Formats: sequence, structure tokens, C-alpha cells
Amino acid sequence: MKSKIILIILTFAFLNLQQSYANLYFGVGGSYNMPYNNLENYNENTTGFRFEIINKEYCNLWYGVKIDYFDLKPKEQVFPYMENTLLIQPELKYAPFVEDCYDNKLIPYVQGNLTISSISGKDDLSKLGLGYGLGAGVCYNFKLFDKCFMLDLDGLYSLPNNIYKVENRMKIETINIGLTLSINI
Repeated sequence: MKSKIILIILTFAFLNLQQSYANLYFGVGGSYNMPYNNLENYNENTTGFRFEIINKEYCNLWYGVKIDYFDLKPKEQVFPYMENTLLIQPELKYAPFVEDCYDNKLIPYVQGNLTISSISGKDDLSKLGLGYGLGAGVCYNFKLFDKCFMLDLDGLYSLPNNIYKVENRMKIETINIGLTLSINI
């Protein structure tokens, strides 16, 4: 049942992305993961990578899917540290402070997402988690070689298994900072 719900959510997100190809941005970038609260006792800060598909059909409201992956590093081989995380995040970004979202402009925004996570640890527990994240960011839109680009810096307080987690798995909290370069196709 849980896998069917996740499949329905992902299908809905991807179908909505295909409504407007002219406003679709594909991005790749890096991210920095800082364990927070309980997790910071077990894992070090680490870097990861990110893929993102964003639809900017509306000037102030963007929606899409972001995928983050982190190989986590333990603190001095303590148990129970987490080994890696894969986060699939349908997201909304809202830019309330601008009237137009055209080129050569810094655009601050707030963001929220639903997080479907796969969290591997030094245990035999299920990897599946469901959570959310809240954050803010700023992007810069520009043209280069007759293409539209977007450079996006964001910070996100992430709770990837706060809504659903397997019993005996700790709730995970992190702060993720990402830098993504996207191109409109």
C-alpha cells in the first residue's frame, strides 16, 4: 500500500511537470548536508549531489522535483550512524517579493517539500521514510548563448522521515545547503 501511494505522488508530480515544456528547467549541482539534533552525534557534515526539474510556468510559483544524494560519514565509528540517503522531493517555491521573474534579477523565495527518503544505516531496518522540508533561497536568472539559465542557492531544514519511519529508526533532521545550475530547454 505504501509503495502505491508513493508511486501515485511521483506520477502526479511528473505529469504536472509536462504541462508546459517552455518553462521547464533541468538542473544539476552540489549540496552540503549538516546533521542536526540527534544525528549530529553520529554523523559528520558531508557533501552530495543534486538533480532538479523545475517548472516556472507561473512567475512567482514554481514546482518540480529535486533529488539529493549524500554518502554520510560516521563520527568515530559510533553506532547507529547512517550510511547514505537518497531524497526524492516534490517541491514548491514561492517568490512573493518580485513582480516579474525575468533575466538578470536576484529572486528570493521560500520553499517547502514533501520528502520520500531511502536512508541506509548500520542496521537491517527498512530504508523507507516520508517527511518534509522547509527553507528559503535566492536565484539569479540570466541568458547565455540564447538560452535561459538559473543559478539557485538554497537552504532547507529537512525532516526526511518525520511523517513515516520504520519502528526503532531515529528521526533524522538535517540542514541542507545546495547550489544548482539549471537550463531551460
